Amino acid sequence: MQHTKDEVRIKILNAALREFSEHGYTDASIRNISLNSKVSLGNIYRYFLNKDALFLAVVNPVLEICIAHTDSDFDLSPTSLDQTAENMVNYVLKNRVIFEMIQSGPTAYYSAFITNLGNCVSRKIEQYIANKSQNDAMTMANPRFFYVIATCYISGLRSIMEQPITEKKTKQYVKELLHYLFDDLEQRINRIKEEPNSNVENRK
Repeated sequence: MQHTKDEVRIKILNAALREFSEHGYTDASIRNISLNSKVSLGNIYRYFLNKDALFLAVVNPVLEICIAHTDSDFDLSPTSLDQTAENMVNYVLKNRVIFEMIQSGPTAYYSAFITNLGNCVSRKIEQYIANKSQNDAMTMANPRFFYVIATCYISGLRSIMEQPITEKKTKQYVKELLHYLFDDLEQRINRIKEEPNSNVENRK
């Protein structure tokens, strides 16, 4: 039976997903992927240049959708924070295998994802503050201020997701984190920006 190129590619990716999830990036074998997909080793290399390319083909679609969902659904308004938490937890749990794989893969790939996600969350925070405040949201002393907040959220989210707890508890903890970081954020930001420069200097 003749398979289309798309069908062969899907067979390879499905076998690769199993291989990377069971053995990790370092110990994963293209030869095993060939055996399990029933696609010859030579044919696999016609589709994917090397193990790195195959690994990225498996994880990148999920990571890209994660960032796209964050860009569209990360809502900091008080009535939407709980739904924001629900959406993120649901997506991570649905794709837990992929997120575990990217953490066990080459450090550069995970770091790039965290940086991209951080930039996305940072942009959403800045947009929210700019819409809420009459002042320029970029007058913070630290030009990376919103990125720092974003990394606090991402680090906290990862810590919660790694705990051996129920889905219900996971959502509860992420909601607590979001409310702690973002409740009344615009008022807190405005108080910081409204402080006289002399007071800021005294705290250095």
